[in-house]
This record gives sequence, C-alpha cells and structure tokens, in this order.
Amino acid sequence: MEIFGKIYSKFDRVIFSRLARSHARELQSTHNLLNFYAKGVSTSLSYDFPKIKKKTLDYVSSNKVGDHIAEYKYCHSSLKPNIYASCYACMIRSLYDDLNTLSQDEKQEWASYFDSFQSPDDGLFYDPVLINQIYKTEDWWGARHLALQLITSYSALGSRPKYDFYFLEPFYDPRYIVEWLESRDWGERIAFTGNEVMNYGCLLQYSRDYFQNREAGVGLQAMMDWLEDRINPDTGMWGDLPTDNPYHISQIVQGAYHIYPLFFYDQHDLPSKHKAIDLLLRTQNPLGGFGITLNSSACEDLDSIDPLIRFSRDINYRKEYIDLALKRAFPAVLANMNDDGGFVFRRNEPFYYGHKEMYSGYNESSMFATWFRTLCLAYLESYLGFSENFNVQRMPGYEIRMEKQL
Repeated sequence: MEIFGKIYSKFDRVIFSRLARSHARELQSTHNLLNFYAKGVSTSLSYDFPKIKKKTLDYVSSNKVGDHIAEYKYCHSSLKPNIYASCYACMIRSLYDDLNTLSQDEKQEWASYFDSFQSPDDGLFYDPVLINQIYKTEDWWGARHLALQLITSYSALGSRPKYDFYFLEPFYDPRYIVEWLESRDWGERIAFTGNEVMNYGCLLQYSRDYFQNREAGVGLQAMMDWLEDRINPDTGMWGDLPTDNPYHISQIVQGAYHIYPLFFYDQHDLPSKHKAIDLLLRTQNPLGGFGITLNSSACEDLDSIDPLIRFSRDINYRKEYIDLALKRAFPAVLANMNDDGGFVFRRNEPFYYGHKEMYSGYNESSMFATWFRTLCLAYLESYLGFSENFNVQRMPGYEIRMEKQL
C-alpha cells in the first residue's frame, strides 16, 4: 500500500502541475484578450476615422507585391500573391473611397487581371496558386465564394466579368432549384447551407441585373419563393435546430446572415423580424462581440450586426436593446485591429482560410479579416450616426448600402 501511495502521490503532483500550467495559460490568454478589448474601447472613445483609414490603407499597401497593379499577398507571412488577396485589397480600397486615386486605365488593368483567371466554360475563376481539393467542392471558401466577392470588386472598378456565370445554368429551372434546396442540410450544417444559398442566389441576382439574364431571374424567383415559405416563424430565420443552446443559435444566425441578402438586395420584406431581433440579441457576449467564445470572429460579429441594423430600420421593436448592443459592438470590432492597421479574424488564434497561402498566424492581420471588419465598421458607423465616411456600394451579396434609419 505504501508503494501505491507513493505512486499516486507522484501521479497527483504531475496532474496538478499540468492543470496549474493549463490554468495559467488560460488566465494569460484571457488577460491578453482583455487588454485588446480595453484598447478597442480606448480607440472607440477617441475615434479618428482619417487615422484608421490611413493605417488600414497602409496595411493593404504593405501586402502589395510585384509590378502589376493588382498583385497582393493575403498577409505578411504569405509567400505568393493570389486573386483572393487582390479582391480584398480592391474592396477595402473601395470602402475607403481610395480607388478614385487610380486612372481609368489602371482600373481597367485591375479588372483585366481578374478576367485573366476566368474560365469561359463555367464563368468561375481559377488561380493556380489556390487550386486544391476543396476549391470547387466548398462554398464557405473556393470558386463560387470567390466569384460572389469578385463582383463587388468589378463594380468598384466600373467593370464586370468577361463572361456570365454559366455554371448557374441548371439553376434556371425552378424544379431543379426546389429539388436542390430540399436536399440541403437545414439542421446541423445550416451555416454551410447558408453559404451555398448565398453564392448561388446572389450570383443569380448579378446575372439577372448585370448580364440582363432573364432565365437567371426566373430561377431566382423560385428560390426566393421557396425560402420565404420556409422561414421559421419562431426565429425569423431558417432551419430546424433548437434554440436552447448558444452553439445552435450561432449556427442559425450564421446561416440566416448568408440568406438575408437575397431579400435585402431585392428589397423584399421578411416576416417575423421581431423574432429574428430577439435571437440576434442573444448572440452578444459579455465583451460586446457576437461569438460563443469571448474572442468572437469577424464572421460571427458581422453576421449578427448587419441584420440587427437593417431590421432596426424596418420595425420599431426593442430599439433601446439594439442601440446598446451596437454601441457595445463598436469597440469590440476595433479590438481586433492591430498596430499595423490590419485586422485579425479572431484574437489569440491562427486562422487557416481554405489554403496554406491564406493562412494567418496567431494575432496576425489578414486581408480577408481586414475587409470584413472594415465592412462591419462601415455599417456600425452608419447606425451610430457618424458622418458617412465609408463608400458602400449596392450590390448583390455582402455590400448592400443601408437605407436611412427610422
């Protein structure tokens, strides 16, 4: 027994030592996070748009490589330029109204750079640097996701893609669309389904409006009719996940964020907006972000902030709660800005975004995070009554200029 006692005593010391180290790391991480958020509060209290604009544009410039006007890296640790990074650079510069510093020839040169990657067969864009096993299979990143973001860049440059999006042709058939929608996962993978619907649906809108494609409009109408008919009246969103835990609520909201733009862009009213507001408000965490964990991601934040602002303009419901939530969100978003002027996707974590050339390290700024959080700031600025500093376009997809507040 004495021998066993010594063994257990040694075992306990090892376990408690490991637990202590783990607890210390957790405390250090939390302390580090709180410091970032304290800095975000300080930045928001002395908010200086020209300073933030200059820093962020300097960050974008720091990722410029090569002689071509459109070549950018994804982040400082990336090795090669790619079309995704160029797209983000274009959208960030557009939001800050910085593309007006380019000549018309330079804008056309940038658009031609995008054109050089477009396939005449399906209308999608293929940069050899980024092709991997998931490039054509996923919708949270990859070919269709990139195409949807590129249309905003093309518009900012006063152009459009060389070819229409021919891969959409099966979606011109209303019966095909209904079967496709009914085969999606509206449960545990609702957030992934939202990305799928957004990519196909918003590109149908673009094809309808910018290529005058009437067949795309027919398919789109079938999609929107189906979606409107299946809005859950208890949530104002989609899917059948229960709302009894934060993870499920977050997934429902992230799915809805990617579907709502179909209706926002076409100015199509939605039912049960008060229920949606209730659920959106439940996603805010104690530090003002909208993630399950305190270090909320760029996606989690914008996915709640964008519809909250839009619905607050449509109905007079829980205005004081929305106002408080968005005032708390402003410093939370700024807490993700680094001294180099860029933003992180999520504090205290690296982020692998589909490909090794789109990997950003621990607290490293990236072009995607900088674009998405800048877009979030643009919407928050509009709501909070700042001057209209940002240049927000009205396009299918992510960038839909907001109407004046009620």
